[in-house]
Amino acid sequence: MIYYVVVTAFTCLSFSAFFASYTSTKVLQDGLTSESLKFSIIDEQALENNSPVELTNQTLIQQIESNSDSFLLYKGKETSRARNVYLNNFLLPLPMKNGQKIQKIPEHSIILDHDLLNSTFDQNGEPYFSYQGQDYKVVGSFDRENKYIYRNSSLFVAFPFEESAIGEYTIEGVPRETLGTILNGITAEDPSLSYSVRPMISGFKDRMILALRDQTFVAIVFGISIFLIVLSTLGTTLAWLQSKRDEIQARSLVGANRNDIRLWLIKEYLWVLAISFVIGNILAQVVVKSGSFYEIIPETTVTGSLFSLLFCFLIGTCTVLFSTWISSKKAQRNDRGML
Repeated sequence: MIYYVVVTAFTCLSFSAFFASYTSTKVLQDGLTSESLKFSIIDEQALENNSPVELTNQTLIQQIESNSDSFLLYKGKETSRARNVYLNNFLLPLPMKNGQKIQKIPEHSIILDHDLLNSTFDQNGEPYFSYQGQDYKVVGSFDRENKYIYRNSSLFVAFPFEESAIGEYTIEGVPRETLGTILNGITAEDPSLSYSVRPMISGFKDRMILALRDQTFVAIVFGISIFLIVLSTLGTTLAWLQSKRDEIQARSLVGANRNDIRLWLIKEYLWVLAISFVIGNILAQVVVKSGSFYEIIPETTVTGSLFSLLFCFLIGTCTVLFSTWISSKKAQRNDRGML
């Protein structure tokens, strides 16, 4: 039973880690919702000739403002922890400190993760933060939340209007059809420009792949362990059947046939699995609560536990059926040998 408890705890933790990652693929970074869109603007001619791009952030934002009264626009910076942000009558969806509600970010200003406030300096009585060689006025701070798939940014810089609009953006508050119309109008004026638009949340297949990538270590260990578990479970089950040999013989003597004995053994085995599953799940909960593997397995999930139960049931039932078949074959050979 100790062996099955360990197997149950391991499978429960493994499935829970995967399903926690899969669920996290719907929890987007930086306060974005499932309605947000990702779009890219590319200038093929500028890429080929290394020539300057005429389309600026200011032109792009003006085009969006003329078609939408309220939106949030993000653009990735050179580092993954920073983003440009522009708000147009849109509340910044971050857990702001001191109950701040930010709907507009002035030029040359920045919003920081609260932990970065220790790196600010005073200038004319106002807090400033230096980023990539420029000093920005700090207009707010927020509590950065940890996520497992889409990592939250640590700082948000006001859009530099004069810079090129080529790059990848995330937008909230503008329908896909409206965004397509805006980008069609921009690319019609400059045929060298092209764009693509896609939802932030991918389909089932992409989310599965993303979750597997996030849990690569668990997936590899789990795959290898399945093979070892099957072999070990078969050996453990055969040993368990061997321990029941005297009782099997006693039942045979009182008239039980092989099917009766097999059914009895399966019932006994399922009781062992059920008890082991309960103890194994409790053990998995203890491991998660301890926080020892928090970065890999943040929580146990009901779905993970159900898949663990199904896995243990299938492995256990298949091995006991196979083991009883082997035992019956051995008994037949022994009977023929005695004759």
